Amino acid sequence: MNDRPRIDKRIVFTWLGLVLLTVLALGLVDAGLSGRAARFVGIAVIGLAALKVSLIGREFMELRAAPLGLRIAFAAWLLALAAVLSSQYALQIGP
Repeated sequence: MNDRPRIDKRIVFTWLGLVLLTVLALGLVDAGLSGRAARFVGIAVIGLAALKVSLIGREFMELRAAPLGLRIAFAAWLLALAAVLSSQYALQIGP
């Protein structure tokens, strides 16, 4: 008999995607940009974070199998949050 737990490939690929997105965000932030480019990078990092939240919700919180209304509410909340954060970041005063 095989007593080892079965590893779901979807979870592994999701985890690898999350790691890749984290490294990408770190690379963007570490680029040392200033001015408008830095603001664009900040908004891009917010977008990457929203993508990560979406992956976590879909795969680890099992929203993939949730009722359609819950999936729509989650997506709407995430889009609204990302839009508010991005607009606040874009409109901040300073260089």
